[in-house]
Amino acid sequence: MFRTKWIGKFSVLFLLVTFLGIDTKSIGARPIDSPPPQDGPVLTYYIDGASSLAADDFNAPITKHIIRVNHYSSGATVNRKGILCVHGFGDNSSIFAPLAQRLIATGKATDVYAVDLPGHGGSYLSTYPIFGPPVYGELSVWEYTDVMQELLYQMTQKEFKNINTIVGHSIGGLVVQLLQDRLVNESSSSLRTSYGIENAVLIASDIPNPLPWAGGDLPADNPYSAKKLVIDFKATSTNILIGNYVDTPDDYFIYSKYSVGGVPVSGAPSAANLPKVKNREPYASAANIVGLDPTARTNNAVPRISVRRNIWNGFNLKVVWLDKDPFFSQAESAGLADYLKAGLSLSVISDSEAVHGTPYSKPDLLLPLF
Repeated sequence: MFRTKWIGKFSVLFLLVTFLGIDTKSIGARPIDSPPPQDGPVLTYYIDGASSLAADDFNAPITKHIIRVNHYSSGATVNRKGILCVHGFGDNSSIFAPLAQRLIATGKATDVYAVDLPGHGGSYLSTYPIFGPPVYGELSVWEYTDVMQELLYQMTQKEFKNINTIVGHSIGGLVVQLLQDRLVNESSSSLRTSYGIENAVLIASDIPNPLPWAGGDLPADNPYSAKKLVIDFKATSTNILIGNYVDTPDDYFIYSKYSVGGVPVSGAPSAANLPKVKNREPYASAANIVGLDPTARTNNAVPRISVRRNIWNGFNLKVVWLDKDPFFSQAESAGLADYLKAGLSLSVISDSEAVHGTPYSKPDLLLPLF
């Protein structure tokens, strides 16, 4: 049985290399654009998916993620205070560059680590040839969570980096929730116990099931539905190693994340800088957050990803709502705060330019959170 399956995988690879000229060793995480230029030192981590492979599951792919982390540092060697930032939908680590620089300059942190999630920025995929190539468009929020768990283990347990605070923005906020949920409910642990992370800050975070979120709950034929946006902006690459992804048009990217009343805020990315901060999103992860079939075979609605209640009881948490963010209402974000930690009040950032992309466009609004 193993030999038959091995030959099948090998044959696929042979065809990919010989007839299609595809490099099966690695796939650029930004399937059309080149990775954005970096503002600081880049740390590289190798995340191996082999640990989750069942011994007899020879068809399961073993994917190795090459994960890029931008490191901003004050140069301090004592009393170090680290903050790790996880970006969101259609973004990459560049969204945190202005915030990281301000955190360092104001002494809020000595080290800021901004992660490129799988399939974003400079992070990319490679594979063991025997198991065949992974597909970019199949990257899910669950896989993001798996990678973040291994990344935090490497950074804190192997390299002994001091990470006091973890920040999740948009999808990144959901990834942080899923990881805390897993640690609390499946390992009798927590971000604090496992990695020494004392504080979590969720900024404009995606909202899990079973909490109400109009964007994800409205049917796909409703013009205000997030499902409709994912379906409308879906693209399919002719490169079979890329597959399906969501490509937000540039004008909608700026309109939804960096504008108030249709007018871009003062710190919005310029046309020249837009390619540095904008990223295509793998279809599976986009479908996960809005409640669509992640295989892209249908447009059927499925339950959004679930997180269990009270997973931050006894731990430090801030849930942040930006009052010019069109994606989440104040009531929805307040419900998330109370759901994750009983009785927790929502942190409200009220400003004429408090848009979804505030970490990039007006980072000083967020400094009081740290």
